[in-house]
Amino acid sequence: FLKKKITVLYKNQSDFEFFYRNKNFCLELIRNFKDVKFINLEKKIIKKVDNSYKKYFLNILRLNQLKKYFGSKKDFLCILYLEKKISNYKYFKSLNQNNINVVEIFRGGDLREAKYFFNSDFFDIIKKIYKIFLVNINFFVFSISYYLNILPKTNILFHYNKDSKDQAGYCFSDSYKTSVTYILKKFFLIKKLFFDKIYLINPRSCDEVKKKNYEKKYVIFLDSCFDHKDRHEFDKKPEIKDKINYYKEIKLTFKNVKNFVFCVHPNTNMDELKIYLKGIKFIKFKTRDYIKKSKLVFFHESSSILDALYLNKKIILLNSNYLGKYFKFRSFLYSKELNLKTFNLSKINHRIKISKLLNNNKIHYRSNKKVIYSVNSNKRGLQTVINILKKYIS
Repeated sequence: FLKKKITVLYKNQSDFEFFYRNKNFCLELIRNFKDVKFINLEKKIIKKVDNSYKKYFLNILRLNQLKKYFGSKKDFLCILYLEKKISNYKYFKSLNQNNINVVEIFRGGDLREAKYFFNSDFFDIIKKIYKIFLVNINFFVFSISYYLNILPKTNILFHYNKDSKDQAGYCFSDSYKTSVTYILKKFFLIKKLFFDKIYLINPRSCDEVKKKNYEKKYVIFLDSCFDHKDRHEFDKKPEIKDKINYYKEIKLTFKNVKNFVFCVHPNTNMDELKIYLKGIKFIKFKTRDYIKKSKLVFFHESSSILDALYLNKKIILLNSNYLGKYFKFRSFLYSKELNLKTFNLSKINHRIKISKLLNNNKIHYRSNKKVIYSVNSNKRGLQTVINILKKYIS
């Protein structure tokens, strides 16, 4: 008999987005545990989950409502999808006040690296200094609060990174390595300060993508979301003319490619694509299905590339003069780590080379590394999570 109720807390995305990004995990929780609720702490009803799963989702906007939901009982296990930052501090504190058991799960497996500002004018330099200051203040506030038991120590952390200090650091910020927190990590990033137990698991792709002989039919492009919020924060808001030119490059490069599919990022505006990519096939929320059936994958920067790496797909990295410095930086990380062939869509001769490659159908480019992180072939990451949770709450 499983004594504890499982509650999953998240923000910054609609219910549908959360379910789409974590579908297998959500279904496994529903299948294995009697009392499961997914709570969205923000009102973002862009698209709702299917009717068959609606009963598992709640929207709680106020902290006092959340406290009332938990009540005075100690029969909850809370799985957090909340960033450790000041704006979420009140939620962490509330969990501690209610003696809630806490679990954190990191299954993404994508490349994580410093996210700082990439423009060099005076105001952006000031902005960068301010951002670094906030990263450090945030870390110190949380560290001291954990030390004083104001915040709840995470009972279980599931993570794909073998370096326990990196596990702790990245739970706070992708930028921790280039801040004071990195210098002081031997003192602050102590496992027992933040986490009771850490379990190393496989990245999501190794779990959820079966290796078999899929039909190799499509040439696909993995969208990075031209207007991604990270680009706004760490670079600058792209101009309309840049967006028009960027999509023009995509259209010129792929409009005549047979079985080409533009796989839309969850946050990309579909109505805009109907204008900018008229005549190009694009789909949303079916990216993994098309990766499985792809014969060639193009991308700039995308966590979905992990599926393609795991399936040993042919991959080509693309750049553009209209992507901005942040996306170029992220693209460079993948190029460096995976040694991928790279073309710039803004260069006519590069677009011609891509056309020739597609026409002669003799593309042999593959990453020299199948996955970014080591994989234990004997264990499924998600199954490990479920089994440990069962033992913990029984």
